[in-house]
Amino acid sequence: GLLTALFGDSVWDTADNQLWPTRGSNTRARVEWGPDWVLSDNAYVAGHVSRAEYRSVGPVILAGRVRAGLARPVADSVDLLPSKRFFSGGANTHRGFERRRLGPEDANGDPVGGEAVGELSAEVRFPLFWKLEAAAFADVGQVWSEWEAMRLQDLKYAVGPAIMFLTPVGPLRLDVGFLLSDVPSVQPHDEVQFHILIGNPY
Repeated sequence: GLLTALFGDSVWDTADNQLWPTRGSNTRARVEWGPDWVLSDNAYVAGHVSRAEYRSVGPVILAGRVRAGLARPVADSVDLLPSKRFFSGGANTHRGFERRRLGPEDANGDPVGGEAVGELSAEVRFPLFWKLEAAAFADVGQVWSEWEAMRLQDLKYAVGPAIMFLTPVGPLRLDVGFLLSDVPSVQPHDEVQFHILIGNPY
């Protein structure tokens, strides 16, 4: 059916470098409303915010990010569209999981997303030699099917190292995530995940 949404975005970026930030912060927020009276068959409300912080101690960079989001169907809608649900897992979110694999699954083990997401990540980045850098990270997070299902004991934890090669378009990274939490899942889940990306996850 039809979907019409009103939204507002806010961005506050004080990071000193977009490709390799060493100090400052980046805050992003979005509010969405899909009213049922404006050519929309899927009414909903949603909000999302993320904030990343960067600090340098000599050649060492301390980086961290928090991300949270809530969404809900309203009016006569009974469920969120898949495109409006929250997902997590992968190189830019929770590195203990494959892309979008953190959170609720259907009977076949496929991710279905949820109404709420919470993530907290931190890492230490430091130089090695030449154009090589390394990092050690920790990720915490979860996706919940409904607001009422949110529980801190559901959070999943992962830690791991990363190796980076600096390029003109940002670092080429290999992150290895070691999952520290049990995962009830229809499909088997590897406890070690490998992620390759260009640029830092935040």
